[in-house]
Amino acid sequence: NLPKGQIDVFNSISVSNKKIIGKGIGVTLLKDKRQSGCNFLEIGNFCEVSDFTINGANMNLNKSSNYFNDLTSIRAYTGMECDNGVCIIGLGVRVERLNIENFGGRGLIVSGQTTRLIHSFISSISCYKNFIGFDFTSSGEYCTISNIAASNNVLGIKITAGNTFISSGTFNDNRIGLYMNKEGIDAHGCFSASQFNHSGI
Repeated sequence: NLPKGQIDVFNSISVSNKKIIGKGIGVTLLKDKRQSGCNFLEIGNFCEVSDFTINGANMNLNKSSNYFNDLTSIRAYTGMECDNGVCIIGLGVRVERLNIENFGGRGLIVSGQTTRLIHSFISSISCYKNFIGFDFTSSGEYCTISNIAASNNVLGIKITAGNTFISSGTFNDNRIGLYMNKEGIDAHGCFSASQFNHSGI
């Protein structure tokens, strides 16, 4: 279990078949102090991760960034696209009660090693001031997602996965709220009881 207070992290973390449990959002803080690296926290098979805040090194990628004036500039952005907070690559993962903020890539990305067998549960996650809040890639299908929030990101949520089921989502004050596209497979799934508002474009 993680203790209370700020924990400075100087290397990327990769786990499988583990539990990482903090003392609560805002009570346990993981602070990114890496000089380089892609995924701050990479989650493999059968992990349970919950109850802490992750704070990245980038502070300026929000919807007010003058560079991101239209969808073309957002698509063209490559400067920090690999600077991700949480990356789920494993099967049967449960991630709950996290704040993920200030990453130049994605706050949370689901990018499994297989296409249809992720079957992860993602609940009560807030992504704030990242380039992309949530990114469900074409290899991240069959996730069940509830009570998530994305605000002040350049892009709130990106979905190129199939069979993505989201309930009770709040997406506000992002440059773009939702981006869906075909990348290998047709993006499809279901939103219920979710709200998109105050997008910048």
